[in-house]
Amino acid sequence: MIKSKAYDFVKLHRRGVNRVGVFLLFLLISMAFHSLFFIAPFSDTLMGEHAPLFFSGYDARFQLLPSDYLLSNALKDGSFWSFSMGLGGDVFTGTTFYCSTSIFFYFEYLLKLIFGDISGSYFVLSIYQLIISILKQSLTLFFTYSLLRYERRSISSSLVGTMIYGLCPWFALYSVRVGFMTGAMMWIPLCILAFKKYQKSGNWITLAVACAFMIGNNFYFGFISGVFLISYFLIFSFEKGERLRLYLLKVLKLVGVGLVALLLSAVCFLPAMNGLLGADRTQAYFDTSLLMAKGYAAIIYEYLFSTTAYFSFPSFVILALVLSFSKMPALCRKKCILAGVWLILWTMPIIHGFFNGMSYKTDRWIYILIFAIAYGAADWLDELKKLKWIKKYCALLIFAMLLLFYTREQRGLGAFEKLKIHLKLPLILSYALNIIVIVIIAVYATKFIEKHKLKKLCSGAIVLCVLVSCLVIAMGMYARYSEKSLGRNESQSLIAGSAELETVNKSLIPAENDFYRVEDEAINTAQERSETRSYVNGNYTVSDYNSQIPSNIHQWIKRKLNVYAPLDNPSYYRGFDGRRFLETAWGVKYKLNGDEIPFGYKDISPESGSVKIYENTLNTGFDMWYERFIAQAELEKLDYAQRDAVLLQAAVVEGKATSSAPAYEDATSTTALQPEDFTLSNCTLNGDTLTANKGAELIYKIPKQEEAGEFLFSLKIKSLEDKDFDLTVNDKSVRRYNDKYDYAYKSDEFSFRLAGEAQELKISVTEGKYRLEKLRIAFNSYEKLEEWIGELNAVNIKNLSIKNGKITGTVDAPRAGLLALSMPYSKGWSLKINGKRAELKEVNGVFAGIELSAGHSDIKLSYFPPYLLLGLIITALTALSLLAWCKHKTLREIVNKWKI
Repeated sequence: MIKSKAYDFVKLHRRGVNRVGVFLLFLLISMAFHSLFFIAPFSDTLMGEHAPLFFSGYDARFQLLPSDYLLSNALKDGSFWSFSMGLGGDVFTGTTFYCSTSIFFYFEYLLKLIFGDISGSYFVLSIYQLIISILKQSLTLFFTYSLLRYERRSISSSLVGTMIYGLCPWFALYSVRVGFMTGAMMWIPLCILAFKKYQKSGNWITLAVACAFMIGNNFYFGFISGVFLISYFLIFSFEKGERLRLYLLKVLKLVGVGLVALLLSAVCFLPAMNGLLGADRTQAYFDTSLLMAKGYAAIIYEYLFSTTAYFSFPSFVILALVLSFSKMPALCRKKCILAGVWLILWTMPIIHGFFNGMSYKTDRWIYILIFAIAYGAADWLDELKKLKWIKKYCALLIFAMLLLFYTREQRGLGAFEKLKIHLKLPLILSYALNIIVIVIIAVYATKFIEKHKLKKLCSGAIVLCVLVSCLVIAMGMYARYSEKSLGRNESQSLIAGSAELETVNKSLIPAENDFYRVEDEAINTAQERSETRSYVNGNYTVSDYNSQIPSNIHQWIKRKLNVYAPLDNPSYYRGFDGRRFLETAWGVKYKLNGDEIPFGYKDISPESGSVKIYENTLNTGFDMWYERFIAQAELEKLDYAQRDAVLLQAAVVEGKATSSAPAYEDATSTTALQPEDFTLSNCTLNGDTLTANKGAELIYKIPKQEEAGEFLFSLKIKSLEDKDFDLTVNDKSVRRYNDKYDYAYKSDEFSFRLAGEAQELKISVTEGKYRLEKLRIAFNSYEKLEEWIGELNAVNIKNLSIKNGKITGTVDAPRAGLLALSMPYSKGWSLKINGKRAELKEVNGVFAGIELSAGHSDIKLSYFPPYLLLGLIITALTALSLLAWCKHKTLREIVNKWKI
């Protein structure tokens, strides 16, 4: 008895040691896979003088890295709300698409917390993200290998299948570029491994927990992986000759497990879905086609075996075609069905759109197809090794592969000579290694290598060829898509701006008892996507770049007020185009890098330095006091310039009757423009149809204005050919994409702010045919601006404190009114007035407002993400229920054992 227990202990110990050894092996392989990245920072000293090679592209540099930085600092401060996130936002909910529910992010956060690097530079952050990328890949390799070995695949075949998946080019493409995407790969093999153990032992709790982590890690990829797992469970739950009733019962049990997993992930899932449903991401064109475009069949081989973007499977997979389906083991047949189903689905455009939320086609889900092939490849390789007659087909298959390889140019794919050297050589080497693998497999079972050692040697050669093939393609891709390594200061300036600009921005962070915003004109006009610079600098800004911008902010800026933006994209906004009344309402106090001093500003730029700083002397601060109200229906009758003027005079609040009408007519004069008002050049205008030739221009002479103010020109323009076009008004241009473009915002109305001294309106448009409507130019006078600001500042919050998502202060109001705060309305805010709960109002469709009666009021506001507490309660109750179930089951087993 004692001897048996000792044997079991030694066996378990050895198994644990073996698993650690396997993981360390995959860790080394992953480090080799990332070699170009970590060679740069670690080449000179422990941390080097350079940042890792960095993927070019806007999302990685200007959206994901700053979001990671912002969330890390918010967690350290114990805050879920940040005024550095655009106009103010829910950091947890706003980053659920990237990192806030990811287990990998929290592991990274823990490391940074331990080593004191939470507020580290971009250089430090990139080092941590490189470490996390290596960890994710190592775990992906480890769990895939463990799954295949659990299914009793040979070591060599398990390694090959593992590398096809874990070392795929798709991982290389996104590993440190859009890292949250590769975080989805680990959960597929882990969930399937849990499913296998569930089938064997009936332990469904492990499966539920694994699926819960998959869903919670990222709701978007949780959905994609969940659909794949459903197909897997349906296929692999079926047994030949099984009664339908029994099969349906097994499926029903799995549905129950899925529901438990969903409940366990509620703390992540509910806030994420709230953020997704509350974002203003208009639905792009959804292609419902079942078949790919003409000519797709000619290049499908390249996608599978020669592309550097996603797959590049070892070409031996083609040899699986010679296997007899009927003679395969049952498990191998199921894997063939799984791979075949997903290969067919991959060729259907409607599936690509389905996995993107019934939106535009995307290949983000392609990792599940790669897994389906890799999962089957291990079985196919083991089966191929059993065949002695495969060499009869080898020459034909190799010839076909070479033919496809050397006819790339004839099939419209371009010759290898046209590729850059860092991609051409890896591709050629990878292709040669794939052919070597086929040759080895073709002669594997011949009498020449029947000896055991030679078979092991051939198996090792196959593994080595596949490994080298994966590594060289990864390195080629890194070299192709990455930028050179950058110095510490240079890498930091990518996000935060130059050292001087970073210093200026950080000097303009409001104190706890103050509030103001900073607008950087360089962000508004730059080609670089620097809208998230405040994420790192910590100041309060008026720009954002985020996939989950709340709809009330986005709609207000881009539709209700129609603020100019260079692109019709749903993921960002940049300031207010210099519209003075909007800037005033949002509390803009400082403007940087402007070409001219705006009305009511003064130049406070330092004598030395290149950054210009202008200070607003007509500023509302954090709050605006309203005693007049206007109905929403009445507001919608006004043009955009009139809405600007009304904003500083009256508020729209649900349930509030219209009081004395605001005097917007005294400030705004609007002129509707007719075709005859324009001088035309290289175009014709018949009614509302504009036919533009190359260099088309429409010019309108603007009447001179005697008083200070600004012009706002608005128009509605629609391409009758549904194609991209550029619209330029004076010195401002906007790109309008066609309605089928992936990131089109689909807005046909555009407004442009012009200086009050402007003498000419010049409209230029790309060659084409358009419908031109609602052309109007309005003038907003600044004459009453100071008077309005005085009224808005009649009542202010005193003893103001803004810190870590909590706002406190006191108000002494001479009469009843409404205090609108310069922050977006969100349901996550809780309001107390004099210690009693009160309702926070939505003002003008976007501001948070407090209704106050006359007298003294103590105000307290605190923020907590909507549905996070509910999700936490559901997760906790579900976890406790599972724990109780486990204890009850264990107790019952002990009782039954004693009875025996």
